[in-house]
Amino acid sequence: MIWLALQLNTEDWSKITIKSHLFVAIKAFWQFSQFYGEYSVTPPEQRNKFCQEYHTKMASKSSRRLKR
Repeated sequence: MIWLALQLNTEDWSKITIKSHLFVAIKAFWQFSQFYGEYSVTPPEQRNKFCQEYHTKMASKSSRRLKR
């Protein structure tokens, strides 16, 4: 996942540093933590719907990013 994010967000490979790797890892962890926190407080009967909506939201964000 982190490698894919770097591939999508980096134009010049010479600019990749340890800081950018760390930033991508922290960003991915933060996104997962937010998702898991929201998922865990969602009632069990609504979790499937929550996951589907989250997946749709993330897919639309990545398609917008690819169009740039």
